[in-house]
Amino acid sequence: MFGVRDSGFAIRLFGLVLVIAGYFGPWVGHKTAALTVTGPELSEFAKLFPQVQGGVVPVIRALFLTPLVAAAILLGLL
Repeated sequence: MFGVRDSGFAIRLFGLVLVIAGYFGPWVGHKTAALTVTGPELSEFAKLFPQVQGGVVPVIRALFLTPLVAAAILLGLL
């Protein structure tokens, strides 16, 4: 089915599926799924920590969204 030429595509697609599954994995049906904070929510939630508001801990909120943006770009490149 996959020849030598398509093996790179299959590996990239498998890696992309793993990235997306790892990013959204906490939302798999579980009794505490509603209490789980994922990347998009954590980027907003991080600004509410007292250490971040006080400037003790510098946080770059956009980095929490990097895996999702990278997966979207890679999906477009496939």
